[in-house]
Amino acid sequence: ARIPVGLRADTAEGIDALLRTPRLVVVVDGSAAAALVWAGETVEERRKRLVAALRALHARYRCDLDAVFSVDEGEPVGRVGRPGVRAVFSAAGEPVAEAMARQVAALPATVPVLAISSAPRLAAEAGRHGATVIAVEPFRAALGA
Repeated sequence: ARIPVGLRADTAEGIDALLRTPRLVVVVDGSAAAALVWAGETVEERRKRLVAALRALHARYRCDLDAVFSVDEGEPVGRVGRPGVRAVFSAAGEPVAEAMARQVAALPATVPVLAISSAPRLAAEAGRHGATVIAVEPFRAALGA
C-alpha cells in the first residue's frame, strides 16, 4: 500500500487514503487493537466488537481485513469472520506479531498490505515483504472509536 504524496500514514487522512488502495489486505493486531479500544470489556466481547468494526470498514472501503488474535487469551469460539473479514489465531505461546508476520509473508507480493501493529519486530518483518505498517493508536479512529 502506498501513501499519497503529502500525507503521513499515521494520520486520519493517510489511513483513509491507504484503505482506498485497490485489492488492499489489512492485517490487524486484533489483541492489541481490541484491548486498546475496548479495555473494559471481556476478551470475547472485545473480539466481537473489533470484528464488527472491521466489518464496517470492509463495507465502506471493500478491502479485506484479517484480525490476528492470541489463542492464549482463550480458545477461539467458532468462526468469527465473514466474507472480507477473517479472524486468525496465533499458535499456543506464539506472539501475535509472529502470527501477523506469517500472514503478511503468505500474501502474494502483488497484493498491497497494510499491517496495524505497534510491535517493532513486525514492522521490520512486514516491511521486508513490502507492507506499510502503522501503529494501533492511529488506526483507532478508523475503527470508529
